[in-house]
Amino acid sequence: MTPPTGVQPGAMLRWGGAGLARGLRAVRSAWLRGPRGLPLALVRSAGVPGARDRRAPAPGTQRGRALSLSAAAVVNSAPRPLQPYLRLMRLDKPIAMGAASLLLVVTYPLVKRITFWPQLALGLTFNWGALLGWSAVKGSCDPAVCLPLYFSGVMWTLIYDTIYAHQDKKDDALIGLKSTALLFQENTRQWLSGFGVAMVAALSLAGANNGQTVPYYAAVAAVGAHLAHQIYTVDIHRAEDCWDKFTSNRTVGMLLFLGIVLGNLCKEKTEEAKDAEAVRVGSEQTS
Repeated sequence: MTPPTGVQPGAMLRWGGAGLARGLRAVRSAWLRGPRGLPLALVRSAGVPGARDRRAPAPGTQRGRALSLSAAAVVNSAPRPLQPYLRLMRLDKPIAMGAASLLLVVTYPLVKRITFWPQLALGLTFNWGALLGWSAVKGSCDPAVCLPLYFSGVMWTLIYDTIYAHQDKKDDALIGLKSTALLFQENTRQWLSGFGVAMVAALSLAGANNGQTVPYYAAVAAVGAHLAHQIYTVDIHRAEDCWDKFTSNRTVGMLLFLGIVLGNLCKEKTEEAKDAEAVRVGSEQTS
């Protein structure tokens, strides 16, 4: 297609761009449409004849597995130990659980003006993901696992955000904001020690109720040691040291994440070994 004569360069660019856009739309339609004009993903998932092969399968033969672009298909085709983590990206199930956190999200910014415990409100808000993640994987919350895990996260938030709040305690006092740093003052180390013990105990309880394995408990022990060092070496009167201790909590998160992943992989192998042993014993008894 040629542009009309006497057209200015800017108009020529617009003309060419329009033609290119029409061409791309045509190519996209050709790629994304099936033989009956339906979207390709819909054709493939619905099994419309002609989507993969226009010839009908011979009687008695089984058609190959149809291509599916759904999230469920991607999750189910992954190795079994990885499937729970991939299901965390599927947000079709825990909608109500996610919506329930909106009240915490909305009210948290106001808490600093009415109570010395805004860090507790932050913990309740931040760690809602423990409940949301479990419901995404399992379809519902198991209180025996989810509640201790959620509680441990709240305790962790009280530790690191109290340390963080010590950086701003002078400014907070001047403008009338409240925090656990202002509440605990020189007793901060004792309070944080109690939160740390509660966190480690809750993580251990969550692991026991979930049948966790050695890598998980090793990670929990490492987390406890890291928190002990963090709490007993922090100088709450030096903002730089408070910042260093606060940022070191990424190590806590990394340790715990690796412990959960490796613990689940180990648990999966243990269960497979038990299943194989049960099959072997059953075959020996029948023979």
